[in-house]
Amino acid sequence: MNNYILSLGSNLGERKKNLDRGLRFLSEIGRIIKKTPIYETLPVEMEETSNFYNMVVEFEVELSPVELLNKIKDYEKSEGRDIKNSHLKPRTIDIDILLNEDNTVNEKNLIIPHKEITNRYFILFLLNKLNPEIIINNKRVKNILLYQKKEENHYILRKID
Repeated sequence: MNNYILSLGSNLGERKKNLDRGLRFLSEIGRIIKKTPIYETLPVEMEETSNFYNMVVEFEVELSPVELLNKIKDYEKSEGRDIKNSHLKPRTIDIDILLNEDNTVNEKNLIIPHKEITNRYFILFLLNKLNPEIIINNKRVKNILLYQKKEENHYILRKID
C-alpha cells in the first residue's frame, strides 16, 4: 500500500457536495485514513471567481503515484473538469497529490512534493490541521507556517464542517 496526502478543492456548483463525491471516489479506489474539516478559502491567483471549499486527506491505495494521478484525472474529467485548460480557472473538483510517504517524484506531469505546496498558505494550514509533524523538504509543516507572512492567513475565511 502507498500512503498519500491529497488536497481536494471546489469552487463551482454545490461545493460541499462536490467534495463529498470526491471523498466517495477516493473511498472506492482506496482508504481514507484521516481528513481535515472543510474550510472556505479565497482563490489564489484567480480573479473574479467564487471562493473555494478545501480540505486535505491522508489516503492509502495500491497504486503508484502516476497510476493514482491518472485515476484522479479521469475522475475530474467525469465531473466536468477540462483538464487541459483548467489551470487557474473555476472547477467543480480539483484533487492534487501533495505528498507520497517520504518519496519524491519528478516526472513530466507529476511532481511530489507538489511544486506549490510551500507557497500556498491554505494548504500548509490544512496540512497542519491534519498533522503538524508532517515533513516537507526536511521541515515540519508547523515550523514552515511560523515563517509565512501573517497577511497570508486572510485566505482562510471560515470552517465549514
